[in-house]
Amino acid sequence: MLDQRTRDIHQQFVGLMPRLRRFAAGLCNNSHDADDLLQSTYARALTRLQQWQDGTHLDRWLFRIMHTVHINSRQTSHYRQQCVADSEVDMQQGGDTRQEVETWISLQQTRRMIAGLPEEQKTVLLLVSVEGMSYKEAADVLELPIGTITSRLARARISLAKAMTPASTKAQRNRPLLRKVANGR
Repeated sequence: MLDQRTRDIHQQFVGLMPRLRRFAAGLCNNSHDADDLLQSTYARALTRLQQWQDGTHLDRWLFRIMHTVHINSRQTSHYRQQCVADSEVDMQQGGDTRQEVETWISLQQTRRMIAGLPEEQKTVLLLVSVEGMSYKEAADVLELPIGTITSRLARARISLAKAMTPASTKAQRNRPLLRKVANGR
């Protein structure tokens, strides 16, 4: 029989599941690995429940566990396969308008760009921009200084902005600017 504290924590786990699932999906880039990561996170949290202290942020604790499980699993031989984005199209039947298709394609391109970021930048971007954590909260989860969070997030955003810039704009930007020289200036 579970005591009241454990039942309350289980209830909080259920409430945090969508956020953790979203973070797992961002780390893994496919739903099957994300589900495995989520399950492993909850299993580890349940076995270490005595380590969580009442009054601290359960969500940060679970995000930290998930990040650690993800890093550890990437280092094991059965997980060395590179995560591949799902090819499933998750659209409603019969409502495939041009706008919906373009939005879906744009979303998939953005997911691929995020997946292509270095792991440390991707993790910070997901925690701050997707999960809505403050820099301090993300720093607590990852056990890093806020300055490191700030610089990794800035590099991630710059990389994404460059990747999203159309090729014609990049070509124009890379061309040397010609100045008209008048009157010897």
